[in-house]
Amino acid sequence: MKNFRDYYSLCHDYFHNWQTEKSGQACRGRMSYSFEDLYSYSTVIGKIVKTKKSKQDIFLLDYHNYSPTTVGHRNIALSCANIKVVFLTYTEDLKYDSIEKIVKNECKYLFDTIKKMDSKKKKDTNVYAELKDLADRQQSSIRFLAEEFQLKGKLNTAEKKLVDIDIDNLVDDFEAFAKSKKIVEKRELTKKHKKQIEKHLQSVEEWRNFERNSILYNPVVNYDDYTTFLRVNKEKNIVESSLNMCLDIKQAKVLLLAYKNNKILGKTVVDCKGNEYKVQSHTKNGVCIGCHRIATNEIKRLEKELKDM
Repeated sequence: MKNFRDYYSLCHDYFHNWQTEKSGQACRGRMSYSFEDLYSYSTVIGKIVKTKKSKQDIFLLDYHNYSPTTVGHRNIALSCANIKVVFLTYTEDLKYDSIEKIVKNECKYLFDTIKKMDSKKKKDTNVYAELKDLADRQQSSIRFLAEEFQLKGKLNTAEKKLVDIDIDNLVDDFEAFAKSKKIVEKRELTKKHKKQIEKHLQSVEEWRNFERNSILYNPVVNYDDYTTFLRVNKEKNIVESSLNMCLDIKQAKVLLLAYKNNKILGKTVVDCKGNEYKVQSHTKNGVCIGCHRIATNEIKRLEKELKDM
């Protein structure tokens, strides 16, 4: 125990210097610091940051379950800390320079904890109590960071509920809360990708007008969506797809006729380059020729363009 006391005393002085100076680099056994970051071996377990509102230094401390040695390092850091400690759920958060990113991540972790609480509330009271302690600690950290870094205006409706509403109330009404959270996230996703979608549609028109060779990625498409576009190259007398399939115009007209007569399914299409594609599906929404998924509206547009040729 004497050795441990000596080690603890050395660590106390070591952490005091680090928290005071927040500069340079130093090592004490398997613990080290580099400027604002505290390490156990090569893992960042803590970080000192200055708050925006009260301009105070705080100690962000990772509370993830690690090996006994790293947990020991964390406990030494906790006991030696002479500034406010704010607990974080996972190490990943300490990699971010943005406190807003950290808070939003912690909101996700808190939601997951509440979800687990909902599943355990009538089955295992001991586990529920442990999860409740974790959720309270997570919510306390989120509230403090959101207040001190003036982030409440940047939280969505679901995140604000996680910050403001009592944990037990969130668990009792979890189903309704989870549904509202999903709606908010869907709305945010739509807002986030709106500009990308506009750029995508603009690139489609530019591709059709031969102003570019490829189309920009659409951020909201699914695998089963019809995302292949067509254009007529009058100079070469061919129809081209956005995935580089090209057909002679006469051949394209034959396929259009088979499509209209519902006789296209199962046909093998050989393009100008000798590549073979099999027609795998034909529905009211479109047709799938190999990996080319072409929407009905796109086919009608092509038919109209080829009508007078």
